[in-house]
Amino acid sequence: MSDAARPSELPRAMEVGDQIALLERVLARLIDWIGKHDSKASVLLGINTALLGVLGTLAGKQAVLSSCALILLAAAVLPLGISFMFIYLGNFPKIKAAHPSLLYFGTIGKLEARSYERQI
Repeated sequence: MSDAARPSELPRAMEVGDQIALLERVLARLIDWIGKHDSKASVLLGINTALLGVLGTLAGKQAVLSSCALILLAAAVLPLGISFMFIYLGNFPKIKAAHPSLLYFGTIGKLEARSYERQI
């Protein structure tokens, strides 16, 4: 038997207290990440809304828009629309999967306590 495969040197299973501490650190990181996303998304939503309002105001002042103005307007509105879409997807993620996600409280709340305990 090689030195690396000695049973006495194999990693031991984590103690329950260590598992709980690890899960608490993971949860704290997830909650911190969600808070950072929410603060950035709300600022970006405000900026996008203001830009869309400015575009609407500028475009509404003219009775008839030229084809060049319409192209420029579409070139400005398209990235804003895509940005709005990504803000929406960030706030309402798709979490349908074969196995329930252990990252979102909504799917965790649907699990039975024993099932959650086994999966975690």
